[in-house]
Amino acid sequence: MFKNSRNHLKEVKQSYWQHFYFAMSCAFWCEFSSLIMFLHGIWPGILKEDGGNFILKQAEKINKQRAKSAADRLTKNTEKL
Repeated sequence: MFKNSRNHLKEVKQSYWQHFYFAMSCAFWCEFSSLIMFLHGIWPGILKEDGGNFILKQAEKINKQRAKSAADRLTKNTEKL
């Protein structure tokens, strides 16, 4: 488990605390989006697009991180050639 964690941190080029902040930030906004969507489900006239927008923003943030990691891996692999 710890070896996998260290490998993952190396892959994403983040320290433990950087990764912790990133993951907790995403978790918070996902929970917040859930609350907004719950309230929208009860009262359809409020918060019409807010929940979806928060979810899309988090997905974009995660995809940027993934793209950065993939680009770093590609660079690393081409340097070996």
